Amino acid sequence: MPINWFGETIWIPWQWGLLFVLPLIFLVMFIAACFLTKNTYACPICGHCFRKKWYHLIFSAHTMGDRWLRCPQCRKRDWCSLKEHSL
Repeated sequence: MPINWFGETIWIPWQWGLLFVLPLIFLVMFIAACFLTKNTYACPICGHCFRKKWYHLIFSAHTMGDRWLRCPQCRKRDWCSLKEHSL
């Protein structure tokens, strides 16, 4: 991958680009996880309000305010709605 550095073209292997891109992706995922764990979700079946760990939230399917989660009380999977949004 060519990079123009003060008028000179320097060739950098594509693997070096991964050294910068992958940590950036993990940093964004970490910041998103910190914000997501502060949210409270409500089960549509039993009405129980709960919070989940970051790894449940990062990898769950979601829409704007709902997430496909398992309720810790009734153990049913459903689209749980966002009850409280804290920033």
